[in-house]
Amino acid sequence: MPSANLSTVDIDLDARAGDVLTADIVATKAQQRWAVVRLFASSLICALLDMGGSRPQPVIQAANLIVTRLDTGEEVWRTPAHIADLELKTHVQRQLDELTVAEFYDAWGIIDPEAAA
Repeated sequence: MPSANLSTVDIDLDARAGDVLTADIVATKAQQRWAVVRLFASSLICALLDMGGSRPQPVIQAANLIVTRLDTGEEVWRTPAHIADLELKTHVQRQLDELTVAEFYDAWGIIDPEAAA
């Protein structure tokens, strides 16, 4: 479930969202620790089973799409994602480039822009 930090102190809701916010997909800490172990184990299993040199399928890592303020680094919003979900990141980046902060917040249900005024 998405979570939001409803703090809008000192943020211009009429500014272009991309000038104030940034978004990135970040692997969860548990996923970061175990990713190397999973890759090694799957490679070892393939080698032991002599799978004809086929590569193990990449493991889809759990991650979060995190939107932060550029000025303070404060997290504004996060939602579950997959580390390789470039379509989601591209969609959010496009919205950051095209929408105001208020419109972006409204589109993602982060806050009611009227309540922040």
